[in-house]
Amino acid sequence: MQEFEKGQKLLLEKFGFSSFRDGQEEVLRALLDGETREILAIWPTGAGKSLCYQLPAGLLSGTVVVSPLISLMDDQVQSCRRFGIRAAAIHSHKSRSDKDKYFQDFQERKLDILFVTPERFWRPEFLERLKEQKIELFVVDEAHCISSWGMDFRPDYSKLGEVIEATSPKRVLALTATATARVREDIIEQLRLRDVKTFNQTVVRRNLSLNVCSVYGQDEKIRHIVLLRHSIAGSAIIYFSLISTLEKFGKALHDLGLSFETYHGDLSSNERRRAQKRFLNGESQLILATPAFGLGIHKDDIRLIVHAEIPGSIEAYYQEVGRAGRDGKSSQAYLLYDEEDASIQMDFIKWATPEASFVRSVYRELKSYPQDFYQRGPRAIKKKLIFRNLRDFRVETTLNLLERWGVLKWQNDRRKEYDLEELGSFWLDSIDANNRSRVLQKGLLEMITFTSTNGCRMRSIQTYFGEENQIVRCGTCDVCKGAAD
Repeated sequence: MQEFEKGQKLLLEKFGFSSFRDGQEEVLRALLDGETREILAIWPTGAGKSLCYQLPAGLLSGTVVVSPLISLMDDQVQSCRRFGIRAAAIHSHKSRSDKDKYFQDFQERKLDILFVTPERFWRPEFLERLKEQKIELFVVDEAHCISSWGMDFRPDYSKLGEVIEATSPKRVLALTATATARVREDIIEQLRLRDVKTFNQTVVRRNLSLNVCSVYGQDEKIRHIVLLRHSIAGSAIIYFSLISTLEKFGKALHDLGLSFETYHGDLSSNERRRAQKRFLNGESQLILATPAFGLGIHKDDIRLIVHAEIPGSIEAYYQEVGRAGRDGKSSQAYLLYDEEDASIQMDFIKWATPEASFVRSVYRELKSYPQDFYQRGPRAIKKKLIFRNLRDFRVETTLNLLERWGVLKWQNDRRKEYDLEELGSFWLDSIDANNRSRVLQKGLLEMITFTSTNGCRMRSIQTYFGEENQIVRCGTCDVCKGAAD
């Protein structure tokens, strides 16, 4: 019996599904029994990418999955375990003893899947241990992060091509929800894939209506949100770029009698988990959130996505609106566009790309004055580095970088007490702030252009992602409906 036939039996026995979703069968056939064992799958949010490594892992112990977000990894571990797939994750929030145990379990085939953050591979001792293992399947999730032409480029992904060559896995699977033609080519080149087969699903969502409303000021945005909530039943997410804006809108909406959950980085992990759980199980049908909410979240019946501020790129926008209508039923997406919001994103670009000298300065402050940070948090560093704009979050960006690299380790959920490792020069050498800023500025310009298009919005999305077989019009976006009227 070929591996794919075994996988068909496993689909029902372990996962409880009688058939595959569109595209899954083709990918799994190629991966398990095909002549080429290098696969790039570009599928929209909610298309079922996870099954394409979960099912093979149930057949072939020895799967490594590289994933960029700790919260996403932990969710995927729980998902695997629910299906009887033995899984664990190695990242900076795990103790050294846990990391050693999980690696030993993987080595002894007591685990089917080992999830790993990309920065792990920058540690020579980790890579050396991995080279000793027999890897059946090496998975790069969110593969667009390897491309410096993408909006979510992460330098820590850049070593993965070398890792794949060094570990010689039997199969390689690269997954992403969105990628332009240039990013697709870069993924293949950077991962050093030589005989790759690409599976590219259309970005068109026939059940999703894309709408842009030109507004001015907070009051007009709030009026639109209230109107949308009263006219569109079901679960909804309202996205904000800034936590401060979210909190202002939250107060106004509360005063108007709307009930909702909130999700953002200033809340404790327990508060975020509680808000997420209430939204997912239907106790609350509205959540106000920053873009971090939704990654790895599976809720099929979201009917409405609202962007209260313009996202920084079409990739970010389409990934977020793609969380609506996964059940195939009609759903709506509204972008409330105020021209002044673009300046917020320009500031974001500046603050999200700190230079190496700034990262070094923050590290020095953390090392020299831990008591100041314990008492005042990031504000202690901001004061010393003479911040004139209270919204400037370069310090927070740097703290996240140091944490991701494993240099900064929080001792508890309060994120005030910490341990510091040495800041290796290879991390600082990976920072290219000027080039990164240019790429992000181009992405923002594309997003602004999208808001003013006089053509079908879904077709504009297709054009951006380089799809050849384009629809004439979707018939459901605000532009198409306006033309019909």
